[in-house]
Amino acid sequence: LLGANDTAAGLIRELHAEPENRRRDIVLLTQSDAEALRRKLHAELSPAEERRLIILHGQRDSREALEKIHIHRAARVFVLSDDGEQEHDSVSISALMQISAILDAHDRRNLPCHLSFEYQSSFQVFQLADFEEAERMKSRIHFSATNFHENWAQRVLVSGCCNCNGRHILYPPLDRDGIRAQSDRYVHLIVVGMSRMGVAMGVTAAHIAHYPNFVTQGIRTRITFIDPDAEREMNFLKGRYEPLFRLSHHTLRKFDAAGSETTSVHTPQEDFLDVEWEFVAGGIESPHVRKLLKDWTADEKALPTLAICGNSAPENVAAALYLPQPLYDRQVPIFVYQKETATILEIARRSSRYRSVYPFGMMCESYDATLKQRIRKAKRINYVYNHFTDAKKAAKKAADELNEKFDFKTFAAGFEIADWPDDKIDKYWNDQSLAFQWSNIYAANAIPAKLRSLGIDPCRPHPLDGQEVETAARVEHNRWNVERLLMGYRPATTAERERANDDDEYNEMLKKKYFIHINIAPYGEIPEETKENDRILTRFLYRVEQ
Repeated sequence: LLGANDTAAGLIRELHAEPENRRRDIVLLTQSDAEALRRKLHAELSPAEERRLIILHGQRDSREALEKIHIHRAARVFVLSDDGEQEHDSVSISALMQISAILDAHDRRNLPCHLSFEYQSSFQVFQLADFEEAERMKSRIHFSATNFHENWAQRVLVSGCCNCNGRHILYPPLDRDGIRAQSDRYVHLIVVGMSRMGVAMGVTAAHIAHYPNFVTQGIRTRITFIDPDAEREMNFLKGRYEPLFRLSHHTLRKFDAAGSETTSVHTPQEDFLDVEWEFVAGGIESPHVRKLLKDWTADEKALPTLAICGNSAPENVAAALYLPQPLYDRQVPIFVYQKETATILEIARRSSRYRSVYPFGMMCESYDATLKQRIRKAKRINYVYNHFTDAKKAAKKAADELNEKFDFKTFAAGFEIADWPDDKIDKYWNDQSLAFQWSNIYAANAIPAKLRSLGIDPCRPHPLDGQEVETAARVEHNRWNVERLLMGYRPATTAERERANDDDEYNEMLKKKYFIHINIAPYGEIPEETKENDRILTRFLYRVEQ
């Protein structure tokens, strides 16, 4: 463990509980006072958890310190941070490079290394920037990266569970039991506070909340942000995700002292995204905001969820406990950001009035065992795509050798995956760029909602019929459109698309150099081979989820 912030104790507990670590030492390198840290951890860990813990003082990006702890002999490495540390993310990347050099000197390969980024912007750069050193490191380090806020958002909205003070919390899905193609209901996530956690909750919802009733009826998911400085925060968010908001319906709602409303509406020229955005200026205590909360709760077609994400834990608790009564009566899920401890809300949850209030975001519970499950599913999605691509190349080559025409449609219809060998799944995964690894993680995160929308229990998946495959394929493309836009891509112009369809090198240049993708478009406008990729993935959803 390189660094010792508030997540360290929870991580040590989880690592100690894993059977494969019973005979392993846990070495913690910190630039903080090692003795003071030992006393702090002594109060949080059991004697058994402390027994194999070794704490050393040193900089995590110092080659000398890393050599001293024999980093090349580690089973796993977690790059954290120290409390009060400046430039945390830069130091972590520097540490990763030092580890890579040490592994090279000792001829060590395939060291699992997990980075935890403080800022979403650093995380996004690391996801997308396949810089030269990263490519060299990949042969020595199998690294994964998360951001505290995004990872917690995924725990709540995707995995739907966490362990709090020894008790499991199960978070209700945004879509509850699922939204079918014929349903007139829609997901409405209401985020109070545009903090880093608030934005992470909204963006994660945009990744996963895609349903077939948009295909059949044009019904969109709605994500609402409430903040006293909503206009300014909206402009920041639009600057960060400019291609997305250019193509998205979004509204700004402001109120004057008398309660009169001013509304600014953006309607895109190209209207094919299934998520819309709303920004409301005001605090949760404001009369006009409280009225909106009542109105949204009264909408029988809405499936509302409230996420209270201010930076002050006590204020978040107060906001959660003094909401308009209809939210409690309807049992609207209320997720409350509590960075330090969830004790007060755990007590409140024993009351029937507050049983739909759920704490999340606790630093002491920030080690996410469910992340392994999400990555495992992502690896299997990646395997489906790569196995399909390799089989297609082999079939095309065989047809060429026999001077026969390659029938792609027949090939795709007959494609099957007989086995799922872990070594091959891992090889495909480790050969992928970080950007594509995360693309597969985002795709995996959306599978439970997709299965629920087909009436399938994600815990008991089964093969899909032809109509279900076609429906899920359309939903998958809608999800992928939003994912690409969130990652900074923009759609191609008509001229760019026409040239790219005839010139593979130009198409690759658009994607890799200019972040332009010809398939960010309505489902009906993409090539048949691209549609088949979506169908292939959905055909094997049940195997990925098993």
